[in-house]
Formats: sequence, C-alpha cells, structure tokens
Amino acid sequence: GRTIRYPDPDISMNDTVKIDLKTGKVLDFIRFDVNNLCMLTGGNSLGRIGVVESREKHVGSFEIIHVRDAAGHRFSTRTSNVFIIGTAGANSKVPLSWVCMPRRKVRQLEQGVKLSVLEEAQLKAKNADK
Repeated sequence: GRTIRYPDPDISMNDTVKIDLKTGKVLDFIRFDVNNLCMLTGGNSLGRIGVVESREKHVGSFEIIHVRDAAGHRFSTRTSNVFIIGTAGANSKVPLSWVCMPRRKVRQLEQGVKLSVLEEAQLKAKNADK
C-alpha cells in the first residue's frame, strides 16, 4: 500500500490503481464493480480467479461478493478478500486482465479454477505417466 498525494476524485475505496513507480503518479485505475475480473487474496478460495457477479451489502456486517470462475463454479467471499485485476472486455465472456497469469500445462480456461481432490489426483497421475 501507498499513500497517493493527490488522487483522482473518481477513485474510491477498493479500486485497483496502476501507478508509475518512478514518479508516483496514477496512470490508470479499475473500479470495484460487477463484471470485472478478480483474484481472491484470502479465505477458503485463496488464489481463485473469476468475474464479480454481484455485491451484497449487509448493514453492520461484512459486505459479500459473489464470484463465478471460468469453469462456471459460483462462490462468495468478503470484500477484503477480493482484488480486481481486470475489466470487462467488449465481449462479456472474455475479460481483459492487467495481470499475466502463469500458464499451466492444462487448458488455459482452468487458470484460477480450484480443482476437486479427484481432478487433482487425475492430473498428478497424468503428469507422472509422461
């Protein structure tokens, strides 16, 4: 985290900001909105990547974010566990990411998808056979 001296008035809490490290100036930002690409940074879904589907505001309690990943699984978590990494693209099925994801040797669609115990065992067995 950094303190930005004169931030853009359009930037609000939980937005993702791209800054120039040399000058400290804000280059661009992504709003914390529905249909943006996100990565989860905490909770049981740590490391998963998906698209924000909706926000539930609970007065006097935590705000809940509902996320859908590339495999179509839906899950929810607290706002503090969500980090926006991309915007909704022109085609709503293909969001534009600001972050390069590491490529796995499986299909690219499965990046950020949490595998079940059975799927993980099958993947390990397949890789051991090679």
